Amino acid sequence: MSQDKYPALAEKYMLAGVGEMFSGMLHNLNNHVQILEMQHSMLKSRLESGPQTPIQEYAQKIEHFSREITGLAENVHTNAEHVYYTRKDQAQVNMGQYVDWLMNFWRNNPYFKHRVNCTVQVQSRDINLELPPFCLTLCLEQGIRNAVEDYTLLYPDQERSLALHAESSGDKGAFFRIVSQSELREPEPWKEGSSSKPDHLGMGLPVVEYICNCMGWEVELRNKQDETWFELKIPFKKSSWN
Repeated sequence: MSQDKYPALAEKYMLAGVGEMFSGMLHNLNNHVQILEMQHSMLKSRLESGPQTPIQEYAQKIEHFSREITGLAENVHTNAEHVYYTRKDQAQVNMGQYVDWLMNFWRNNPYFKHRVNCTVQVQSRDINLELPPFCLTLCLEQGIRNAVEDYTLLYPDQERSLALHAESSGDKGAFFRIVSQSELREPEPWKEGSSSKPDHLGMGLPVVEYICNCMGWEVELRNKQDETWFELKIPFKKSSWN
């Protein structure tokens, strides 16, 4: 495929990823809304049936109500932040805040939310990166998506583990590693059209490689014992991919 088509394909992959999350977004938001409606109805009924009852008697109900409002607001905020973390212009990204957001956003994926035991280790949470957030998000999401799709295909009813490590390496830059309990079955994962999954185009990793080449980043995918390691290295320098 000609190099000039890769930016458009990267955009399509990002939009497709959001589309896959959409039903999960609605489900998670609806959970909060249903509980709020139920709690509101019960509280209203009790207040009407016992108007002289001291407000302290309803403390537990009010606390539950407040907790769900907080959960709903956090969920909406997480999804809204996707706009910032898919910007194509230069922006500042705090490593700790970004990793927290990425893990929370991926809970819109039902399998990830209910079956993936995810551990996160951020060595330096105060590190700020200056880059196009779109590029970082697309690259890391591809690493997560490959793992989750493998888990869904091979272990649909089992709980699996996923680890995300983020750290800085002195003045050299930032380092991200995604470790999954799966075996890299495709011998040429960076080759266009190469995929071990049925009905997949096999262009996700080539798009990642294209972006990393443009940005001056390093990306690697390899087997290590019974795990697959996806590693992304980002130098501390400004660069643009388009």
